[in-house]
Amino acid sequence: MPVLAGAQEQQAKVSVLPPGPTAPSWLVKTTPTKASLAKALALAEMLNSEALTRRQIARAYTDTMPKQIGQRPEFAEMERLYPGIVAAVIQAERDIVEPGTIAALPAMHKALSVVYADYLTETDLDAIIAFYGSDTGAKAIQAAAEGSDLGHMIDRNLSGQEPHVEVDDFRKTATGVGTKFIGSLTDDDRRKLIAFGLTPAGRKWQAIQPLMFKAAADQANQRNSGLNTQAADNVVNVMTDFIAKADAQKAKATGN
Repeated sequence: MPVLAGAQEQQAKVSVLPPGPTAPSWLVKTTPTKASLAKALALAEMLNSEALTRRQIARAYTDTMPKQIGQRPEFAEMERLYPGIVAAVIQAERDIVEPGTIAALPAMHKALSVVYADYLTETDLDAIIAFYGSDTGAKAIQAAAEGSDLGHMIDRNLSGQEPHVEVDDFRKTATGVGTKFIGSLTDDDRRKLIAFGLTPAGRKWQAIQPLMFKAAADQANQRNSGLNTQAADNVVNVMTDFIAKADAQKAKATGN
Protein backbone atom coordinates (compact mmCIF):
# COMPACT_ATOMS: atom_id res chain seq x y z
CA MET A 1 0.00 0.00 0.00
CA PRO A 2 1.50 3.36 -0.97
CA VAL A 3 2.35 5.84 1.72
CA LEU A 4 0.83 9.22 2.40
CA ALA A 5 3.61 11.03 4.21
CA GLY A 6 2.82 14.27 2.45
CA ALA A 7 2.83 17.65 4.07
CA GLN A 8 -0.06 18.35 6.40
CA GLU A 9 1.03 21.92 7.05
CA GLN A 10 -1.31 24.53 5.60
CA GLN A 11 -1.30 28.29 5.85
CA ALA A 12 -4.64 29.82 6.80
CA LYS A 13 -5.55 31.65 3.60
CA VAL A 14 -6.94 35.15 4.00
CA SER A 15 -7.06 36.58 0.49
CA VAL A 16 -10.07 36.51 -1.81
CA LEU A 17 -7.58 36.05 -4.64
CA PRO A 18 -6.13 32.62 -5.49
CA PRO A 19 -2.41 32.19 -4.79
CA GLY A 20 -0.25 32.96 -7.79
CA PRO A 21 2.44 30.63 -9.19
CA THR A 22 5.26 33.09 -8.48
CA ALA A 23 5.93 36.08 -6.27
CA PRO A 24 5.27 39.44 -7.99
CA SER A 25 8.21 41.47 -9.25
CA TRP A 26 7.47 44.37 -6.90
CA LEU A 27 8.13 42.21 -3.83
CA VAL A 28 11.54 43.00 -2.35
CA LYS A 29 13.46 41.61 0.58
CA THR A 30 13.81 43.48 3.83
CA THR A 31 16.49 43.20 6.51
CA PRO A 32 15.34 40.91 9.33
CA THR A 33 15.81 42.08 12.90
CA LYS A 34 15.85 40.09 16.11
CA ALA A 35 12.33 41.35 16.83
CA SER A 36 10.98 40.60 13.36
CA LEU A 37 12.46 37.09 13.44
CA ALA A 38 10.78 36.44 16.78
CA LYS A 39 7.43 37.72 15.49
CA ALA A 40 7.81 35.73 12.28
CA LEU A 41 8.34 32.55 14.28
CA ALA A 42 5.33 33.35 16.46
CA LEU A 43 3.20 33.78 13.33
CA ALA A 44 4.40 30.47 11.87
CA GLU A 45 3.55 28.69 15.11
CA MET A 46 0.17 30.41 15.23
CA LEU A 47 -0.82 29.29 11.74
CA ASN A 48 0.73 25.81 11.88
CA SER A 49 0.05 24.76 15.45
CA GLU A 50 0.22 21.19 16.68
CA ALA A 51 -3.54 21.19 17.26
CA LEU A 52 -4.23 22.39 13.70
CA THR A 53 -1.81 19.84 12.25
CA ARG A 54 -3.34 16.97 14.19
CA ARG A 55 -6.82 17.92 12.98
CA GLN A 56 -5.61 17.92 9.39
CA ILE A 57 -3.96 14.53 9.85
CA ALA A 58 -7.14 13.17 11.43
CA ARG A 59 -9.21 14.33 8.44
CA ALA A 60 -6.77 12.71 6.02
CA TYR A 61 -6.71 9.33 7.76
CA THR A 62 -10.27 9.00 9.06
CA ASP A 63 -12.18 10.60 6.20
CA THR A 64 -10.35 11.30 2.94
CA MET A 65 -8.12 8.23 2.70
CA PRO A 66 -10.80 5.63 3.61
CA LYS A 67 -13.19 7.15 1.06
CA GLN A 68 -10.61 7.10 -1.73
CA ILE A 69 -9.40 3.62 -0.90
CA GLY A 70 -13.00 2.43 -0.95
CA GLN A 71 -13.27 3.51 -4.59
CA ARG A 72 -10.39 1.27 -5.68
CA PRO A 73 -11.24 -2.33 -6.69
CA GLU A 74 -7.88 -3.74 -5.57
CA PHE A 75 -8.44 -2.53 -2.01
CA ALA A 76 -12.08 -3.65 -2.04
CA GLU A 77 -10.92 -7.16 -2.98
CA MET A 78 -8.27 -7.16 -0.26
CA GLU A 79 -10.90 -6.09 2.27
CA ARG A 80 -13.26 -8.83 1.05
CA LEU A 81 -10.62 -11.50 1.60
CA TYR A 82 -9.37 -10.05 4.88
CA PRO A 83 -12.06 -7.92 6.56
CA GLY A 84 -10.57 -5.12 8.60
CA ILE A 85 -7.20 -5.09 6.85
CA VAL A 86 -7.67 -1.69 5.18
CA ALA A 87 -8.35 0.03 8.50
CA ALA A 88 -5.34 -1.75 10.00
CA VAL A 89 -2.91 -0.62 7.32
CA ILE A 90 -4.25 2.96 7.33
CA GLN A 91 -3.63 3.05 11.08
CA ALA A 92 -0.19 1.51 10.59
CA GLU A 93 0.79 4.35 8.30
CA ARG A 94 -0.71 6.99 10.59
CA ASP A 95 1.18 5.55 13.56
CA ILE A 96 4.41 6.59 11.85
CA VAL A 97 3.38 9.68 9.90
CA GLU A 98 1.56 11.55 12.66
CA PRO A 99 4.32 11.57 15.31
CA GLY A 100 6.93 12.17 12.61
CA THR A 101 5.02 15.17 11.29
CA ILE A 102 4.49 16.62 14.77
CA ALA A 103 8.17 16.15 15.65
CA ALA A 104 9.13 18.06 12.49
CA LEU A 105 6.89 21.06 13.22
CA PRO A 106 9.65 23.19 14.81
CA ALA A 107 11.74 22.83 11.65
CA MET A 108 8.72 23.76 9.52
CA HIS A 109 8.04 26.79 11.70
CA LYS A 110 11.65 27.88 11.32
CA ALA A 111 11.61 27.48 7.54
CA LEU A 112 8.42 29.52 7.18
CA SER A 113 9.57 32.19 9.63
CA VAL A 114 12.66 32.81 7.52
CA VAL A 115 10.45 33.60 4.52
CA TYR A 116 8.27 35.90 6.62
CA ALA A 117 11.20 37.80 8.08
CA ASP A 118 12.86 38.15 4.68
CA TYR A 119 9.91 40.06 3.24
CA LEU A 120 7.81 41.38 6.12
CA THR A 121 8.74 44.21 8.46
CA GLU A 122 7.88 44.28 12.15
CA THR A 123 4.94 46.53 11.28
CA ASP A 124 3.74 44.05 8.66
CA LEU A 125 4.04 41.14 11.07
CA ASP A 126 2.19 43.02 13.81
CA ALA A 127 -0.68 43.67 11.40
CA ILE A 128 -0.86 40.05 10.21
CA ILE A 129 -0.70 38.67 13.75
CA ALA A 130 -3.42 41.11 14.78
CA PHE A 131 -5.60 39.99 11.88
CA TYR A 132 -5.28 36.31 12.79
CA GLY A 133 -5.98 37.22 16.39
CA SER A 134 -9.32 38.75 15.36
CA ASP A 135 -12.61 36.88 15.01
CA THR A 136 -12.29 36.99 11.23
CA GLY A 137 -8.73 35.66 11.34
CA ALA A 138 -9.78 32.90 13.71
CA LYS A 139 -12.27 31.77 11.07
CA ALA A 140 -9.43 31.56 8.57
CA ILE A 141 -7.45 29.31 10.91
CA GLN A 142 -10.54 27.18 11.46
CA ALA A 143 -11.06 26.92 7.70
CA ALA A 144 -7.47 25.72 7.32
CA ALA A 145 -8.19 22.87 9.72
CA GLU A 146 -11.57 21.89 8.33
CA GLY A 147 -11.25 22.85 4.67
CA SER A 148 -7.85 21.52 3.67
CA ASP A 149 -8.23 18.68 1.18
CA LEU A 150 -5.25 16.41 0.56
CA GLY A 151 -7.30 14.16 -1.70
CA HIS A 152 -5.22 14.84 -4.80
CA MET A 153 -2.05 13.86 -2.93
CA ILE A 154 -3.62 10.72 -1.51
CA ASP A 155 -4.92 9.67 -4.93
CA ARG A 156 -1.49 10.21 -6.47
CA ASN A 157 0.17 8.05 -3.84
CA LEU A 158 -2.48 5.33 -4.05
CA SER A 159 -1.73 5.19 -7.77
CA GLY A 160 1.81 4.17 -6.94
CA GLN A 161 3.53 7.45 -7.71
CA GLU A 162 6.51 8.55 -5.67
CA PRO A 163 5.27 10.40 -2.56
CA HIS A 164 6.84 13.78 -3.28
CA VAL A 165 5.30 17.08 -2.20
CA GLU A 166 5.01 19.68 -4.95
CA VAL A 167 4.52 23.43 -4.57
CA ASP A 168 1.30 23.06 -6.54
CA ASP A 169 -0.04 20.70 -3.86
CA PHE A 170 -0.07 23.61 -1.42
CA ARG A 171 -1.58 25.94 -4.00
CA LYS A 172 -4.47 23.56 -4.68
CA THR A 173 -5.10 23.03 -0.99
CA ALA A 174 -4.89 26.74 -0.19
CA THR A 175 -7.44 27.48 -2.89
CA GLY A 176 -9.84 24.98 -1.36
CA VAL A 177 -9.29 26.42 2.10
CA GLY A 178 -9.88 29.92 0.75
CA THR A 179 -13.21 28.89 -0.75
CA LYS A 180 -14.38 27.40 2.54
CA PHE A 181 -13.12 30.45 4.43
CA ILE A 182 -14.93 32.96 2.23
CA GLY A 183 -18.12 30.94 2.53
CA SER A 184 -17.96 31.12 6.33
CA LEU A 185 -17.78 34.93 6.48
CA THR A 186 -20.45 37.43 7.36
CA ASP A 187 -20.71 40.69 5.40
CA ASP A 188 -18.79 42.42 8.20
CA ASP A 189 -16.06 39.75 8.01
CA ARG A 190 -15.76 40.27 4.26
CA ARG A 191 -15.35 44.01 4.73
CA LYS A 192 -12.60 43.40 7.26
CA LEU A 193 -10.92 40.89 4.94
CA ILE A 194 -10.97 43.32 2.02
CA ALA A 195 -9.69 46.14 4.22
CA PHE A 196 -6.81 43.97 5.44
CA GLY A 197 -6.00 42.79 1.93
CA LEU A 198 -5.60 46.39 0.77
CA THR A 199 -3.07 47.26 3.48
CA PRO A 200 0.68 47.03 2.76
CA ALA A 201 0.88 44.02 5.09
CA GLY A 202 -2.08 42.32 3.39
CA ARG A 203 -0.63 42.83 -0.07
CA LYS A 204 2.76 41.46 1.00
CA TRP A 205 1.11 38.49 2.71
CA GLN A 206 -0.64 37.59 -0.52
CA ALA A 207 2.54 38.15 -2.52
CA ILE A 208 4.75 35.81 -0.47
CA GLN A 209 2.35 32.85 -0.70
CA PRO A 210 4.35 31.11 -3.49
CA LEU A 211 7.55 31.52 -1.46
CA MET A 212 5.84 30.07 1.60
CA PHE A 213 4.60 27.09 -0.41
CA LYS A 214 8.11 26.45 -1.75
CA ALA A 215 9.64 26.56 1.74
CA ALA A 216 6.95 24.24 3.11
CA ALA A 217 7.32 21.76 0.24
CA ASP A 218 11.11 21.66 0.58
CA GLN A 219 10.86 21.11 4.32
CA ALA A 220 8.21 18.42 3.93
CA ASN A 221 10.25 16.49 1.37
CA GLN A 222 13.32 16.68 3.56
CA ARG A 223 11.30 15.26 6.44
CA ASN A 224 9.62 12.62 4.32
CA SER A 225 12.82 11.09 2.96
CA GLY A 226 13.08 8.84 6.00
CA LEU A 227 9.46 8.93 7.12
CA ASN A 228 8.20 7.31 3.93
CA THR A 229 10.46 4.29 4.40
CA GLN A 230 9.48 3.87 8.05
CA ALA A 231 5.77 4.13 7.24
CA ALA A 232 6.01 1.70 4.31
CA ASP A 233 7.88 -0.83 6.46
CA ASN A 234 5.28 -0.56 9.20
CA VAL A 235 2.45 -1.03 6.70
CA VAL A 236 4.09 -4.16 5.27
CA ASN A 237 4.70 -5.59 8.74
CA VAL A 238 1.11 -4.96 9.83
CA MET A 239 -0.31 -6.43 6.60
CA THR A 240 1.88 -9.52 6.89
CA ASP A 241 0.90 -10.08 10.51
CA PHE A 242 -2.79 -9.43 9.81
CA ILE A 243 -2.91 -11.92 6.93
CA ALA A 244 -0.97 -14.55 8.86
CA LYS A 245 -3.32 -14.33 11.84
CA ALA A 246 -6.43 -14.34 9.63
CA ASP A 247 -5.20 -17.38 7.70
CA ALA A 248 -4.33 -19.18 10.94
CA GLN A 249 -7.79 -18.51 12.39
CA LYS A 250 -9.44 -19.71 9.16
CA ALA A 251 -7.32 -22.86 9.15
CA LYS A 252 -8.21 -23.56 12.78
CA ALA A 253 -11.90 -23.02 12.09
CA THR A 254 -11.88 -25.40 9.12
CA GLY A 255 -9.61 -27.95 10.79
CA ASN A 256 -6.88 -27.59 8.14
